[in-house]
Amino acid sequence: MNLKYLRACTALGAILFAVPALAQEQASEAGSEPAEEVVEDERAVLNTVQVFARKRQESVQDIPVVVQAFDAGTLERNAVSTIEDISFMTPGLTTNVQGNNVQNVLNMRGIESGNVGVGFDQAVSVNIDGVQFSNSEFLRVGQFDLERAEVLKGPQALYNGKNSTAGIIALKTADPTDELYTEIKAGYASGADRWFAEGVLSGPISDTVGGRLAVSYTDADGWWENQVPGVAHKKLPNYNEMIARGTLKFEPTDNFDATAKLTYHRNRGDDHAYQELVECTPAVETWSPYSDCKLNGKGASVDPDALPGFDPSLSPLWRDEPYSEYNTTIFSVEANYDINDDLTLSSVTGYSDLDNQRFDNIIVGGTIPLITLGEAQKQETFSQELRLSGTYDRFNFMVGAYYDDRTITQDSAVVLAGGITPFNTQEITADSWSAFAQFEYDVTDEFSVSVGGRYTEEDKSFRGVMTQGNGFSVGGVPVNAGDPFLIVNPDISADDFSPEITLSYKPQSNINLFASYKEGFKSGSFSMSQTASRFLSVIPTATDFAPEEVDGYEIGAKTEWLDNRLRLNLVWFDYDYSNLQLSAFDSELQTTRVFNAGAAKTRGIEFESMYIPENFDALTLSANIAYLDAYYEEWDADCTAYQITVDPAGCNVDVDNNPATDVGGLLAGTGFEAQDRNGDELRNAPDWTFQLGAVYDERLTETLRIRANGAAVWTDEHNADPIGDPLMVNDAHWKLNLGVGIYADDDSWALDLIARNITDERIYNWGQTAPLGGRRAYAVSPNPPRDVMIRLTVRPSEMMK
Repeated sequence: MNLKYLRACTALGAILFAVPALAQEQASEAGSEPAEEVVEDERAVLNTVQVFARKRQESVQDIPVVVQAFDAGTLERNAVSTIEDISFMTPGLTTNVQGNNVQNVLNMRGIESGNVGVGFDQAVSVNIDGVQFSNSEFLRVGQFDLERAEVLKGPQALYNGKNSTAGIIALKTADPTDELYTEIKAGYASGADRWFAEGVLSGPISDTVGGRLAVSYTDADGWWENQVPGVAHKKLPNYNEMIARGTLKFEPTDNFDATAKLTYHRNRGDDHAYQELVECTPAVETWSPYSDCKLNGKGASVDPDALPGFDPSLSPLWRDEPYSEYNTTIFSVEANYDINDDLTLSSVTGYSDLDNQRFDNIIVGGTIPLITLGEAQKQETFSQELRLSGTYDRFNFMVGAYYDDRTITQDSAVVLAGGITPFNTQEITADSWSAFAQFEYDVTDEFSVSVGGRYTEEDKSFRGVMTQGNGFSVGGVPVNAGDPFLIVNPDISADDFSPEITLSYKPQSNINLFASYKEGFKSGSFSMSQTASRFLSVIPTATDFAPEEVDGYEIGAKTEWLDNRLRLNLVWFDYDYSNLQLSAFDSELQTTRVFNAGAAKTRGIEFESMYIPENFDALTLSANIAYLDAYYEEWDADCTAYQITVDPAGCNVDVDNNPATDVGGLLAGTGFEAQDRNGDELRNAPDWTFQLGAVYDERLTETLRIRANGAAVWTDEHNADPIGDPLMVNDAHWKLNLGVGIYADDDSWALDLIARNITDERIYNWGQTAPLGGRRAYAVSPNPPRDVMIRLTVRPSEMMK
């Protein structure tokens, strides 16, 4: 057993032995004296968020599920507007935002799939108002006017639509209010020179219908500086964004309700990607004179028209300068019918339309663009879930079915430094259905058993056709418009049964002990490459990858002490992944694609604590610790640039059993093309993470209050490269957020000042070898710099009361 893992289990597990001692001391202090009458609101207690992780309302402390939950007050106080804000407060969740705050790569406990488009499911899914999305580009749509946010960790096969092998981020947007409610927010954030405004109008329309309209607008000039003279856009991400959501809730009787939500998202920007070159060799510094090769928020990205002879009229996806356009529509209807006091029938219908278009030089550096990409991605999805749930004295159950139908298309128009490639259209069609059931029985008042599972069948097909040949040929064979792709496995299907068993024991009301066995499944799909597709009408190719599966265990304890002023939660997890789906750069095809990495393990311990000090009700302290041991168990990956050019140690696998082929450089003549990554750490999987927080809320006058909050996160060193290049290691570092505000006692107005990343810590969110024609450098996605926000909130409806 890994020695570090054993030590971590021992150290954090010792906390559980301290809890009974604390309980005994607490009981001893109470003695046999009669309990004093508790007067409501005289002593502060920890807030307990109500969650719906199991499709029914439960306290986050009572549910035998590992979930981090944030109510509207917490989200408001921390000015949560992006997934990065949520990940800062969630041990085990990391993010990599690429582009105009829209493209997100989500990593839960070291497991992620990357982001190379809309053609495959991510390991961490997104659920917005009960509708499941397997593409994180939908995240931004749900991140304002929130009622709550839940981060469910580990496989989530049973309760949430399509299976999610690493976790789910569930967002619940606000519903109509019983009384008239109006809210206006406006502010400025310095980091990206960003102005924003939000407005909410909510209330009853009739005795049975309530409505809510929420609108958000953002205009950002960007924080990443382009050092190339004369480019169209000197700062990125430069964008403007509008989100509008309308909600209607219909409650004609006491036993029926239906809620319809329509959300539209529009984002217009200058381009969709920004990266920096680091660890450059002298050859790169000469080739790219405007790159300083430092991680400092500065880089070099030439405009597409720097390519001699470039003609934007050749493709409708091309323009005179880089751009990005994102359009997203989501429509959902949730209906609940109480058949009687024990049975409820629920329906969740979802429709979504994603329409993205962008044009840019996607390889940074140089004075001539290496790859210029015009791309349009569309995804149209319909989903339907039906559930019947029942609650009885000692028994409850849920049975249901789920259906998902989607069509994904991608149009590509690519120019390489050597010339224009064929333009093409690719399409994936997918149909999935599943049936699920869960049964829970209270064996005693303290002990309960829950068993369930989901059976899934999924079919996918991939088609492609060249739309313009552009005089391109492969091995002397011309590529013509109308030529179909020669796909080796154009139709794939999969089926899976994922069981789940949970034991829960509550020896007393403030202690919840649980243990779970879970399995998960994520279907295979196809890589929709923009650059490698130029060969697909001539060379028969297999672009599919296999389903990803996971199984493992969780054991946890959720406890509250000192009259609910102290919370101590602990969970241990151990999961094994097979056919882990990853995205990384393929040196042979010169493209980023999705493939299966064999096997991986992720295990660890997470500790969460909150405390309101005695006689100091205005202060809440928190401390979270996470230990993660996540590593590959089977994967022959590409050799790193460091191995090829500096130290060949470890690059010793002959994949094709051909001594005449190798990766060149220092490996020339060896026949080696790959490295064995068995036992190596997963990407963005730090061993240790520590989070410290404090929230202070106190009355200043009869009508005025002050609030302040701070959070510090320490992250252990970790590698940002999918194949583990040693030059892509982030050192251990701290990040610090602070906030202070004043607000009216009746919540009619508030003024907040919020600072993020105060120390201006710079790290690699993501990094890999840059394909620069033999010149060694690394393209990295940097994290945002220091950001200071001022925000004014006014609620006219509260002022009029």
